[in-house]
Amino acid sequence: MDILSFFLTTLLPFLVVLGVVVFVHEFGHFQVARWLGIKIEAFSLGFGPQVVGWTSKMGVQWKISALPLGGYVKFVGDKDESGAAPVHNQRDERGRIIINDASGLFHQAPVWKRALVVFAGPAFNFIFAILAFGALYATQPEVVMLPKVGAVQVNSPAQEAGFKPGDLVLTADGRKIHSFQELGLTVMLSANKTIDFSVDRGGEIISLAATPVKEKLATGFGDDKQNQGRLGVEWTGSRDDVLFVSRNPVEALGRGVRQSWVIIDTTGRFVVALAQGRVSVGFLSGPLGMGQMAGKVTEQGLNNTPPETPLIQKLADVFLVLTSFAAVLSVSVGLINLVPLPVLDGGHLAFYAIEAARGGRQVSEKAQAISYKVGLAGILTLFAVSTFADLDRLGLFRLIDGAVSRG
Repeated sequence: MDILSFFLTTLLPFLVVLGVVVFVHEFGHFQVARWLGIKIEAFSLGFGPQVVGWTSKMGVQWKISALPLGGYVKFVGDKDESGAAPVHNQRDERGRIIINDASGLFHQAPVWKRALVVFAGPAFNFIFAILAFGALYATQPEVVMLPKVGAVQVNSPAQEAGFKPGDLVLTADGRKIHSFQELGLTVMLSANKTIDFSVDRGGEIISLAATPVKEKLATGFGDDKQNQGRLGVEWTGSRDDVLFVSRNPVEALGRGVRQSWVIIDTTGRFVVALAQGRVSVGFLSGPLGMGQMAGKVTEQGLNNTPPETPLIQKLADVFLVLTSFAAVLSVSVGLINLVPLPVLDGGHLAFYAIEAARGGRQVSEKAQAISYKVGLAGILTLFAVSTFADLDRLGLFRLIDGAVSRG
């Protein structure tokens, strides 16, 4: 792939999708702050030096900064871009910040207002995802591969459990299975864990128990393989087992809600599976991995149509797959930001909850400073681990190992 192709099919789509998701998140903070009468100094996409900027009639400085991995809203009176409280806040004899809601300063607003402004970022991410999924489901049929067994691999956990071709999987551990993709995801996260299935076999409901084995299997990113569960069932491949589900706008919006919840639920199950060693850490994705995914879905949009398809149709297909990717990423960003680490929105919300429980007395500045350092260390560690996984998935370490071996 040459540099121009890489830019057009990977880097540009990734920056656009990330920019949209970050804008939605920060706009949530911004808009709710405006509604609550809180004064805003700056809105930035990205961190670091300003690349482009302008000042609105409201006096807000809008800018795009050099480092695109995030953004921030800076309120009037903030100590810095992190949203830290200014050291000059006036306090009463009990150490509580003196509330002066008329000032329009964020850190002098009642705790409920501050909590709403902070929660608005993740909330807007979830709302965006629901609307994006809803729009997709309303404008095109959803393709559903029924969870019907086409073949059972020899000497597999499925064969040992008694699965047979033609079985329609209904539930797994009491969780309803809607598609073969959902079945595959459940199996992937359940290595060495017994799953209780219910299947429809010719109209008769049968209970089966199977324990997927942990194996290194392909992930869909080139020749990358990671530890995950394998059951040993294959899809039928029959068009009779594919549903094309069309929905009206109301039904589509409801499906958007369910899809957003599925992503949240799957993320939680993945974290548990990762902690239990059922999947490998290589499934984690940092910025490089997200860029790679953006490139994959862009290629999917370009290649899913015949070569003679008009360019405008190909671009429309790319837009659809990138919209879906943006919706998934938006749910993930919203969910991650609710983790109660001090550098994230969830950390701020935890401090506000403590403040409210203590009758307005905040956590001490020393305790906050220590927790911020711990939280930042945790975020940087996760970033390092996910970046290492990205580089491994991209084949860098295999390339180095091959070069050393040849040397």
